[in-house]
Amino acid sequence: MKKYIFTIISLGFILFSSCEQGNVLYQISLEQPPKTPLIDGSPSSLVKTANGLIYCANKTKLFVYEYENEKKWSRVSISGASGRLVDIAAIDDTLFLLTESGRTRTLYKGDSNATSKDSITFAELTNGSRWTPASLMAAGNYIFAAGQAGSTSEDYALLYSLASGSTLEWVETSANLPLAVGMLNDGTNDRYYVSFAANASGSGNGIKSAVPPEFSALASLPIMPDSNLGSGKGFLAFYNVGNELIATANSSLNNALIWKIQRDGSSGDSQKKSYTSVLFSRALGIWDDGTNKYLLIGRANNYSSTSTYYYWGYYTLPISGDSVDISGSLDTLGSAMGMEGEAYNSSIGYYGIHSFVQADSGGGTAGKLFASTMNNGLWMLINNDGYQWEVVGDNE
Repeated sequence: MKKYIFTIISLGFILFSSCEQGNVLYQISLEQPPKTPLIDGSPSSLVKTANGLIYCANKTKLFVYEYENEKKWSRVSISGASGRLVDIAAIDDTLFLLTESGRTRTLYKGDSNATSKDSITFAELTNGSRWTPASLMAAGNYIFAAGQAGSTSEDYALLYSLASGSTLEWVETSANLPLAVGMLNDGTNDRYYVSFAANASGSGNGIKSAVPPEFSALASLPIMPDSNLGSGKGFLAFYNVGNELIATANSSLNNALIWKIQRDGSSGDSQKKSYTSVLFSRALGIWDDGTNKYLLIGRANNYSSTSTYYYWGYYTLPISGDSVDISGSLDTLGSAMGMEGEAYNSSIGYYGIHSFVQADSGGGTAGKLFASTMNNGLWMLINNDGYQWEVVGDNE
């Protein structure tokens, strides 16, 4: 009898071990083979110019993705600009750089008449103020930068220049205006929207709107109705979807908010949704697979009492027509994009995301989606009998 019991226990152990081994092997099968990344570390924001080229900066190097013919990333030769490339932005076909050398940050404007995407000459945007550019944003016909009086100062300004200009103007705010974190343009009436983080006193945050002649009065303009986050909280990201302004924020150490505001002031001026045990990063983007569209929201490092590990990656919300549906739950595993949870978790779900951009299709199929990550290089979403993420390697 003991022999039979021992046999049954042994058989059960073998079956259990086989199942466990099968799960491990399945997880291993989902992992992408190691590749040498073309763009490693912490790449800049990803920007797309009017002619469909996508640019990405990393350390002192600039890269471009050409979607129509070569369909791969390549190195761009730059001249006229020096220092580490902190961030990039684009207006039409003109590229702008924010660089850093020591404690000095400088804004540069690229030659919009360059005949080759493989080589760009930059010229410094003259800055006659005491303000140091701390960020870089582009909207409409203007380039914007949050200006800071010093590396630890809470005294900010808003620097701006026409894309056709060569000199930075500024709104000196005497600490009345908090740090600008997002800028959008309404192409129908040349109105601009700017979102702010909280200032030193923990107030003043929210969204303001202005037309260019009012930039100088921005500090005294009122905050748009229902866009005040409350003391000590600030907006993270800002995005245009159709006629809607989408803004994200973290309202506490473990809660996040999404605002949806109608730019034209139509019915339902704004909607707000709060999410518990959720934190957002600054990444916002759109994925269009030709049939469905989704808003992509970067997921920040979040550790809650119900979690045993850290989460990164991104969330998705469906877009119907040109409207984001914020009524439902956030998708956390990429399943809305036809991706298995295990495939997502074993790839980009491990990493923080800084920026998204989707390439133009150039042939009727969905263009590639790219994501720059925090410390883990540039990634792309591919369709290989199902969607999956992998690192962008050499010659891709």
